[in-house]
Amino acid sequence: AHELQDVEVAAGRRLSDPELQAGPRFDILVAAERLWGSAAAATGIQSVFAAFPLLAPVAQVIPCSASVCVQAIESDAVRKRNWLCEETFKREAGLDYSKYNAEARRSRLACHLNQSIDYRTMSKAREWPLVDFEQEFSKASGSAPSMPMHANIKVEALSDGHIHCVATWISLRLSAAGEAVSWGPGSSGGTGWQYCHYSDMFRSVSAGDAIDLALTYGLEGVRLEGPTCSGDSSELSPYHTCMLTSDPQRTTAYRDGIRSSVESLIAQGASRGGALNVLDIGAGTGLLSMFAAGAGATVVACERAA
Repeated sequence: AHELQDVEVAAGRRLSDPELQAGPRFDILVAAERLWGSAAAATGIQSVFAAFPLLAPVAQVIPCSASVCVQAIESDAVRKRNWLCEETFKREAGLDYSKYNAEARRSRLACHLNQSIDYRTMSKAREWPLVDFEQEFSKASGSAPSMPMHANIKVEALSDGHIHCVATWISLRLSAAGEAVSWGPGSSGGTGWQYCHYSDMFRSVSAGDAIDLALTYGLEGVRLEGPTCSGDSSELSPYHTCMLTSDPQRTTAYRDGIRSSVESLIAQGASRGGALNVLDIGAGTGLLSMFAAGAGATVVACERAA
């Protein structure tokens, strides 16, 4: 930005900064990056309205409007990211994940539905308009909508199958000419994320079946209304959960290798003070630490997102 002409860099300045408030009015407000992505929390919308007093009487807001898009998804791969297959892991790794399922399941997970994931869209995408910035700015009394916002959306199954989750994402209209950006399933690039929402009401469906969805939009982005899951309050990373979900062979190999090392060193008398000490760096869920502890070691586990 410093290399461009007529550009003032205002890094770190708040919208309430007196210098900004007293300075020249702005003709264009660009705020798309405050709104994109899977979550698109309401703070992004609020920041756009907070900037309205800084704009000239006739100004443009980019994006012009923001919407939430909703689509039913069939994907066993996406389902498994939130629900570990107890039978497979008990058979192939000798582990009982029933307690993990009860405590770590979430009502939604960030997901990137692209070509690397096997999924099928089970309904047309429905749109829930959140806010029309252009229209609100034209009003003398334009103000941010009250939060949270609520909507009832009905999706219709396109074919026979199973609805495993509902995907939501943000769509932005960038100009009156119709340019838009939408982060729906199949989006390319690193920003094309959605939220996949899970519910016990999802089931096998026949073509034409209707599913009624109640959605809430607020400070935590979009949520499917209904009972929360115990995992919603946890900090377990979907990345860690995915490794547990999809690869019992990896888990088994680590278990056997760690157990062999710990038992071998204990047998050689390499422990200090009667204990063998293990340091697990990047412990994730802590599963590998538990393998070491189960084999007789004293473990310290380090994890940034513990």
